[in-house]
Amino acid sequence: MPKNISLLIKPSSSNCNLGCKYCFYYDVAANRDHKSYGLMQPSTMDALIKKALESATDHVTFAFQGGEPTLIGLDYFKNFVSTVNQYKSTQTIHYAIQTNGTQLDEDFCTFLHEHHFLVGLSLDGPKDMHDLNRLDTKKKGTFKTVDQAAKLMTKHKVEFNILTVVTKNTVRHVQKIYRYFKTQNYQYLQFIPCISDFNDATLKPYNITPKDYGEFLIQLFDLWYQDILQGERISIRLFDNYVQMLLGMPPESCDMNGFCSVNPVIEADGSVYPCDFYVLDQWKLGNINNDALEDMMFGDLAKEFLASGNHHAKECDTCPYLRLCRSGCRRHKEMFVDTKNMATEDLYDNYFCEAYKMFFSHSAQKLQHLARYIQSQQRV
Repeated sequence: MPKNISLLIKPSSSNCNLGCKYCFYYDVAANRDHKSYGLMQPSTMDALIKKALESATDHVTFAFQGGEPTLIGLDYFKNFVSTVNQYKSTQTIHYAIQTNGTQLDEDFCTFLHEHHFLVGLSLDGPKDMHDLNRLDTKKKGTFKTVDQAAKLMTKHKVEFNILTVVTKNTVRHVQKIYRYFKTQNYQYLQFIPCISDFNDATLKPYNITPKDYGEFLIQLFDLWYQDILQGERISIRLFDNYVQMLLGMPPESCDMNGFCSVNPVIEADGSVYPCDFYVLDQWKLGNINNDALEDMMFGDLAKEFLASGNHHAKECDTCPYLRLCRSGCRRHKEMFVDTKNMATEDLYDNYFCEAYKMFFSHSAQKLQHLARYIQSQQRV
């Protein structure tokens, strides 16, 4: 029995009230037999809570994502927490949710604060940046509603961070976006590169090239590094992880481990998958209503998933940056690859390899300087 376990739960399946142009989960859902599994039933909620608490002795993390998880309604989350409190013994419970923020109101924010939810709020920058791709179903921008959600969470002292998708437009306006987040006093930022659809080699207007991403990372890092030198501490998840690794600690982000792991994703019907990028029929490990969590996490299909993703290109072996890059996320090795006719040997080259070489060539010494500085402060 593991000491800790983390589950990513999709209570509203792929359902969403927005129509973001670059949504990766819309594409995932389109590549399986059932695009949506509806809303999670109480019996499935009960089963996943019981099995999670039976599977870990110390820490259990329940994270919610979508689609848009809040579409299932506040009562679901109230019942979820109440059921956890009913079944848990000595475990420490952690809650997290990734949301577009459009359904958050006073009651929801009060609940999130009371139960110590860590909230990830999807926000791509100021209004003109955000409204370019994050649209509602009527193709209207959503910035105003998301901005209101951020203000409500601040009012109710909800702990939240900002998640920004890096698109072609983001690369053109790095300083503007970063400065905007600073003026709003957003201290915790995460930037993730926009990825291609499965089995589609067409570059969309929002897709980025490796060179784009490299330029973005360099510009963002320089802004962040300068602020740190001036005593302004802003957390950017990617850069924090690199410094952490240089200090001899494991990265917190799974895509920086250098190998795949099974991070159970539970769809609304109880189906379990090994990774949020691979909630696909071919990687269905079982169903939480019928199968033991350990059997799914450590079974033959899970082992096949792990083995198929633990590869890197030969040139990585002689790359001076492998210690930090570790060849990157498996999903980035499938950018513009025909996954339906893909062999294991195709899972080698990271699409963003050039970007990381650009970034580390520019920033490696500065990252090492930060690590040494932090280490010296810890000795004082």
